[in-house]
Amino acid sequence: MARKRRGRRALGAPYSYNRQSAKMALQSLQKRSMSVKRPLLHTFSDTALEKRIFTHKSASIQQNSWDTFFTSGAFVDERQDNEHLEFLGDSVLKGLTAHLIDTLFPDMDEGTMTLLMTALVNNSFYAQLSRILGLDKHLIIAESTGNGPKDSERVLGGLFGAYVGGMHKEIGMERHMELYSWFRQLMEPYALDFYKEIQGTLQQQPEQLWGNTKPQTLWEEEDISTEDASKFTMQLHEIVAKYRLAQPEFTFVKGGLGHKVEWVCVVRLGERPVMGPAAASKSAAKHLACRGAMEVIRQHAG
Repeated sequence: MARKRRGRRALGAPYSYNRQSAKMALQSLQKRSMSVKRPLLHTFSDTALEKRIFTHKSASIQQNSWDTFFTSGAFVDERQDNEHLEFLGDSVLKGLTAHLIDTLFPDMDEGTMTLLMTALVNNSFYAQLSRILGLDKHLIIAESTGNGPKDSERVLGGLFGAYVGGMHKEIGMERHMELYSWFRQLMEPYALDFYKEIQGTLQQQPEQLWGNTKPQTLWEEEDISTEDASKFTMQLHEIVAKYRLAQPEFTFVKGGLGHKVEWVCVVRLGERPVMGPAAASKSAAKHLACRGAMEVIRQHAG
């Protein structure tokens, strides 16, 4: 049975980057408090929702007792913590960030957009934003929790996600641009600054590598398992061994939120870099990058 095809993915413009330099640029940026006017915190009309935003699951208490049950005839089953709001916020933040990158950099190639997206959708970065906005001062959390102390990156990164999720829930889709305007005022200086810094680690290759044409669309994205994709890695190494070529170089960038980690891999065939799509694991990202590399080889074979 044929796999469902979901549209085309083009390779980004050719570039290489030093992983350590990119990591240092990101860490430097994430610790920075931009000297710009930051947006005011949202004033919630739903005070119960606001309380949920700042209540970590370790401090959530179900308001149940036998007395209330026999009086009302029901148990309270509503969540009193911010776990669901964090889940919602994570998805909203990805959409907002993609919108911001598209708006600020309309001519940016897909590969650089992916790298910038990976840098900005980052739990450590969100933790720093929680501190900058003062969200951490309102956090309600149990003194002893397996999720780390109150100021841990995991907890505070999740708090920022929950805050954005709460704003989205109260504002609604009809007023989505209000949320985007708030988000843009906060994030635009970081996006511009990170892009400026990362330019030092992105060295554009000579024009003759691609000629005067733009990068081609090399495959149609498919639902493909890691096991299926691994054959491309094997094929690439077989070609390297058969023709005694230099070993391909692999570079990885890690991103995502909390447990939702994503990896992007760039494989270099000599001076030619090929980037694969984001994947849930490092090995899957490598296999998908090798798939792109095999397509490049096939296109240029006699």
